[in-house]
Amino acid sequence: MPVSTANTDILTASLGKPVVLAYGRHVVGGNIILKDETDAERTIVFVALGEGEWDGIESLYVNGAPVDVGLPENFHFHKGLHGQLTSNGTLDPEGEGSLWPFAEDGDQQVDGLTPPGVQGLTFSRTAYLALSVPFDVFAPGPELSVQGTFRTRKVRFFNASGVETGYGYSENPAWQIADLLTLVRGLADWRLDWASFVDAAASCEEQIQINGELVDRFQSHVAFTEEVDFDKALEAILATCRGRLLDYAGRIQLRIDQVRAPVFDFSDHTTAGAGDNIVEGSFSAWWKDTRAAANRLELLFRDIANDFQVMTKLWNHEPQQAKTGRIIAARVHLGNMPQQQAERIGNYLLTRAVDNNLFCRLRSTPASLALMPGDVVRVAHDAAPWGQASFGDARWESFEVVEVADNPDETRDFLLQLYRDTTYPDTAGPTQNLVGTTVRRRPGPPPTPSAWSLSVFPRGHLWLEFTIPRNADYRSGDLLLLADDELRRVETTLSAALEETADTMEVASSEGFQVGDFVNVGQEILKIMGPGVEGFAPSENTWQVAHTQKLSEAKSAASEAAVYRLTERHLHFVLPPGFTLDRPEKTHTMDFRPGRLRIMHAQLQFTGLGGVSEPTELPFWAQYEINAALFGVLPGLRASAGGLGTIQIPGPLATGTDLAMPLMLPEDVSIGVVFAEMPALKQPTGADVKIQLKIDGENYGQEGVYPQQIAPPSGKKQVVWLSGAQLGNVGGKAVSVEITQVGAMSPGEDLTVFVTV
Repeated sequence: MPVSTANTDILTASLGKPVVLAYGRHVVGGNIILKDETDAERTIVFVALGEGEWDGIESLYVNGAPVDVGLPENFHFHKGLHGQLTSNGTLDPEGEGSLWPFAEDGDQQVDGLTPPGVQGLTFSRTAYLALSVPFDVFAPGPELSVQGTFRTRKVRFFNASGVETGYGYSENPAWQIADLLTLVRGLADWRLDWASFVDAAASCEEQIQINGELVDRFQSHVAFTEEVDFDKALEAILATCRGRLLDYAGRIQLRIDQVRAPVFDFSDHTTAGAGDNIVEGSFSAWWKDTRAAANRLELLFRDIANDFQVMTKLWNHEPQQAKTGRIIAARVHLGNMPQQQAERIGNYLLTRAVDNNLFCRLRSTPASLALMPGDVVRVAHDAAPWGQASFGDARWESFEVVEVADNPDETRDFLLQLYRDTTYPDTAGPTQNLVGTTVRRRPGPPPTPSAWSLSVFPRGHLWLEFTIPRNADYRSGDLLLLADDELRRVETTLSAALEETADTMEVASSEGFQVGDFVNVGQEILKIMGPGVEGFAPSENTWQVAHTQKLSEAKSAASEAAVYRLTERHLHFVLPPGFTLDRPEKTHTMDFRPGRLRIMHAQLQFTGLGGVSEPTELPFWAQYEINAALFGVLPGLRASAGGLGTIQIPGPLATGTDLAMPLMLPEDVSIGVVFAEMPALKQPTGADVKIQLKIDGENYGQEGVYPQQIAPPSGKKQVVWLSGAQLGNVGGKAVSVEITQVGAMSPGEDLTVFVTV
């Protein structure tokens, strides 16, 4: 049966688009060339990166979320080798691509993630990613975003004799230029003067001290994403290293502009060490008008030391700006590089264009035959503006050879530009440490709240209060309660005593319990580990248990102690966008009405644009209604349904059971605390009033002694003498009271018994 490819796109957006050529380290988004959305749970996507062979991947972000590049189960990185074909030589490749890292000889076969029914391609000489992207609820948008940091194109290395000595990744601009000339442009290897390239590479790699740190003099990270003239591509790399190319005797030389000593003297007189080698009448000198020249450079680059942050560094020639009375700006794109290198290049470009504006032109005798552009020479001439009325060494000025032209009579014409050692700085000012990055990354998960608490109130309210930390963009929250659901309570009893260190507990019945449940015995929370299958009833009444769960402490328990099943209650809430960002360090309250629950543990998490915060927990096993001495109480934070019933006995009190109508409870309620009160002027004297609570005519709990019993923390004149926590669901039952004793001198009057539900 054929496989449907209706949800697979072989994208044509890349047809006719140049393949990226990149050197050095780059943040690369790539070009999606195949996307398969057949599986709703994940998307298969192929992303073309650039012309291979690339060296490796350093980091990867999909929809702004980081991918662990050390565990590439969900992504395959192909470096861009030659595609491997079948034995019959057709374009039908065979086999599946192996996972990264590949073997030494590489692998550019069809990738194993190629969707069924889609013709497999090797994408020969193209570095690409194949990814299996799970559905991501936190994705910042509907469009798939893939970005990574890569070490890009590998290059060849040579010795001075032109013998290839290695192949690998390099940030040295000299070897990148050699690769561009030979493998990209197609020049034969013999056309390059390899000795000059070796010297240039050594100059670029030489360690210099910048702000107390040793760094390479020059490094290059450039990429060409669109069609570009070859000369402009070459100039882009040359700009990163103050480089220049010379064609001498049919071979191409690479020179790095740097401090160098003069190699020749031009003079119109015979002097010690220099002959009369300037042809008479050929010398002229002038100062170039620089008023129209740029006096500010805007250097645009990504700072590789600051997470590829886009930077614009302004380099001003303030004396020239003051002289011309205006700012003339020029923009230079430098690719990726450190700030200090960009500063040194800006200094070089402005100084050479503005300060070194003295030029001279002359014709020389054949004695200057060996001179080449870039060489430094000294010039002395009676007509020179710097040498008039000067003697000795002051007659000489240093120049750089800019142009050379050979004449038929073996004389040579030279154009020279002023040379200064200070034009080639190896120093720079302090760098700026930037915060953040321009690489599109998803914001991280929000921080946990500074503090939080839960409180319950008689009218059924459960308040969550949390302190908002700074920079917390909470969009929603989840409060997870582990509680005894009293209205649907599942309980049993211990059939034997439980020791603190015991890994088993014996119970009277396993009905309603499952392996994996949390249970409550006394103040401790335990977990049923077996015997049996998780999610099903234990196969025996002797359970395997884990102690001290959910921040509780190990406790022993006597035989016949109650065992309660705990269940989870999930409370979800939503916050307006920007709400928490506008209220740093403020306390916010969320109000819930969960009904009757005995909460033993709570966990809180917040969700933001970048994910979910770390969970924070609060235990409640040591908390009680009123206190632990109250009859019928159980440990935990007890939330109510918010109801309140009353039994009123008007007038003077007397003993008996038929003094007031019973309170009929509605369905599905659980009794909270029970308390009684009388007006201040109608209190009993001579003896206490004793009250017995009855449920369906049966006594429940001890007698309440008014006013000697437990008083509430509110300080009102009430008596609280029992809780219905142990009763569970008492819906539909009748609650009544019996007065068993009244005051001897004054019996007391107008008694009201309150029953909370």
